Amino acid sequence: MYHLIVFLPLLGAILAGVIALAGARKRHPGAVGPVDAFHHAHDHGHAGRHSAHAHDPHAHDDHGHDDHGHGPVEPAAQGSRLAELITTGLLMVSALLSWIAFIDLGLSGNDAHVTVLRWITSGSLAIDWAFRVDTLTAVMLVVVTSVSALVHLYSIGYMHEDPHRPRFFGYLSLFTFMMLMLVTADNLVQLFFGWEGVGLASYLLIGFWYEKPSANAAAMKAFIVNRVGDLGFGLGVMLTFWTFGTIYFHGENGII
Repeated sequence: MYHLIVFLPLLGAILAGVIALAGARKRHPGAVGPVDAFHHAHDHGHAGRHSAHAHDPHAHDDHGHDDHGHGPVEPAAQGSRLAELITTGLLMVSALLSWIAFIDLGLSGNDAHVTVLRWITSGSLAIDWAFRVDTLTAVMLVVVTSVSALVHLYSIGYMHEDPHRPRFFGYLSLFTFMMLMLVTADNLVQLFFGWEGVGLASYLLIGFWYEKPSANAAAMKAFIVNRVGDLGFGLGVMLTFWTFGTIYFHGENGII
């Protein structure tokens, strides 16, 4: 069950990313080929010379207004609705399972430890990718998945006119997965991985409308601030390992 809670959002992010990539080539069905582009440029140049010969004082203003003020609306990527339904549906399932875990562990006061795989082995250092679910973790699982499911649901309506919806929902699900990695971390390295992932997903979401200079500036500001925090976090992990000889929170070799 805990595997599903954590990895269902990641599955949604991957599927939304595949849909976004597959539909990228079909976002501009009206694009012209080389021959058509040549004829279009020739006709446009002829029309421009004709306008200049006519000495129309408003020709330049009207041309700029038509090209840039009322351009064609970019069509939505193919599979946009499918990406919305997949990511939102998987988040709702994850939220439901989180509530079940909360009732099973949170109210009873029991803990759960689930090892996914051996992640890093270097000399005497062996790090497992594992989930530790206690009462506080169960509460955070409910908060993260429930809020994220509602955000996904709200975004279906809020982003309905955006042609890049699959990419947005992929970023949103990736953010949720990284948050879940952070709250279920069994050791400091895994916690750092979740922290870095949340920073990456935040950068992608803040800069989603990358055509806007303000969005790019805000994304870069968030990126730089996160890097400052990363430095302190990384130094803290190394200092903890140097002091205690372990990076685990609990267990025989744990800090606590």
